[in-house]
Amino acid sequence: MIDPGEPRFGGRGAVYVGRLAPEKGVWLLLDAWRRLGGAPLCVVGTGPEEEAMREAAADLPNIRFTGLLSPEAVRNELARASFVVIPSLCYEIGPLVASEAMAAGRPSVAAHPTALTDIVDDGRTGLHFRVGDAESLAQACRRLLTDSDEAVAMGREARLVYEERFAPDRCLDALLSIYRELIDARSRRQR
Repeated sequence: MIDPGEPRFGGRGAVYVGRLAPEKGVWLLLDAWRRLGGAPLCVVGTGPEEEAMREAAADLPNIRFTGLLSPEAVRNELARASFVVIPSLCYEIGPLVASEAMAAGRPSVAAHPTALTDIVDDGRTGLHFRVGDAESLAQACRRLLTDSDEAVAMGREARLVYEERFAPDRCLDALLSIYRELIDARSRRQR
């Protein structure tokens, strides 16, 4: 992942980045968005549910589908949005979009309980919602849509966490540390 550099905080609406597949919670997202009454949502990605989702959202002019985008174009969409929505129904191991959101200085609305709970700190770097619960998802999104100051504050915290834990140099240092430990352990066994 490329660090997009110091973010411009703020933005408008939300963005979803990922496969358009049932396990990613895309139908849950559409259900939640219907409850929000006109908030902008950008859906980035493609997958087996894309055509059906576009048809189902035809009456919602506030939802924009981009299809598959280049990494640079994804970074641009992240920079335009106020926050990122990660509505997964499955237990994600570590979706890249969560760290990309943090790099962009954007809070995430993430399903709980999933591995995302370890990445997105509820109330600090984003908000949690009950996995599979469209109303809970809508409430979390509504909170960030109506309180832009809170969204910006969480985005600033998200960027700090990115710099501390997920920035390329931090990841490289952690990886090299693991390699050193493995080499040392192997050397001790060979003695």
